[in-house]
Amino acid sequence: MIEPRFNLREPSAKGATAVNLVLNYDSIRVKISTGISVPPKYWNSKNDRVKENKEFTDYGRINRDLEKFEDTLKTAYKFFQSQDIIPNPEVLKDKYYELIESPQKLNNKSIFWKHFDEFIEYQKGRISRRTLIDYDNALRKHIVETEKTYKVQPSFNNLKRSGNFIEKLELYLNNHAVNSEGSTGMSLNAKGKQMKNIKSFLNWCFMKDHCQPFNMKHIITHNEEVDNVYLTQEEQDIIYSKLFEEKELDEARDLFIVGCETALRYSDFIRIKQEHINSDTLSLYQKKTKSKVVIPISNRLREVLEKYNYDLPQRSDNEMTTFNELLRNICESCNINGSIVIQQTRGLRSEEKYFKKFELISSHTARRSYCTVKFLKGVPPKAIMAVSGHKTEKAFMKYIKLNQQEIVMAYREMLIAV
Repeated sequence: MIEPRFNLREPSAKGATAVNLVLNYDSIRVKISTGISVPPKYWNSKNDRVKENKEFTDYGRINRDLEKFEDTLKTAYKFFQSQDIIPNPEVLKDKYYELIESPQKLNNKSIFWKHFDEFIEYQKGRISRRTLIDYDNALRKHIVETEKTYKVQPSFNNLKRSGNFIEKLELYLNNHAVNSEGSTGMSLNAKGKQMKNIKSFLNWCFMKDHCQPFNMKHIITHNEEVDNVYLTQEEQDIIYSKLFEEKELDEARDLFIVGCETALRYSDFIRIKQEHINSDTLSLYQKKTKSKVVIPISNRLREVLEKYNYDLPQRSDNEMTTFNELLRNICESCNINGSIVIQQTRGLRSEEKYFKKFELISSHTARRSYCTVKFLKGVPPKAIMAVSGHKTEKAFMKYIKLNQQEIVMAYREMLIAV
């Protein structure tokens, strides 16, 4: 006979601590959060219940809830036992959550959209406008179109592994969704972004107790390494030396050079002010990560700062698309037009795409260029990471865009010496 137990997450905590439901069976251990917290001084570890105490008046309701959780886990286990199945922890948890939740709520399409709208409202002012649009427009549209195409409603139960909405959504993104080029079939990375957005929404629902957590391993955030370009030091020199009569091109070039000299993202280098600049360093808190970076001021960066009397042209986040168009015009005028071949997956098709280098330039190229050029010059990754703000070497190395020839030539002397 299986007997679930309850324990406290932190038995020696001074304040309230979480109560976990634990079951051991067939050398397997499953632990489930009850969502209940209790001060340890009111917990009776002998009978796994809250003590009857006048100071803690909620003991009756909590004990009734604990009894319900215990009985539900027993029922979930017996469901598999009756079929001679030994469930793994995730499968057992899924069954437990299915039984503990109201089926009407979990299967209700209106409830799903109600919480989705609440999620969008919650995120306003907390995330960038572009990301908010990606949730509110793109993800919403793809969910609606999946329902229309495959006649399957979005609900919390249908988003589980035992449901089929995620499977149908993936089919829709592969075969019907319109991509950036106007044809059908989203790129692997675009599809991965939508799956990531669904996970973010569900994690928010779990946090807000709109539904019990369930395993999301079936929601795969696809990712394909795209051969993003960087600008060599020589190409940066050409851009820096180019004369532009149009003010908007001149300012866009200068801001881009600032990015190349600092490894800052667009959202950071467009807001540099005098207050961020000390005698030899530039320091500011990165908008994306909220972490502080301290960047040595190079001679070239100093020249750009002095050109504007340390008061750089300011841009808004909403101007990034226009800024990127200006950059491509600048790079095309500088004859940065080498051929680039990119392998890309759209829908179920994998194909080679051909570009001129200037067509792939964006504000983010500045950050990649800083990291790659410094790495080629032999600067230790840890030193570059201190400037770029990367937390792990794995994340940093994704920014190093080199082909085999470049790597071999950069380290030729070392490779021969060894």
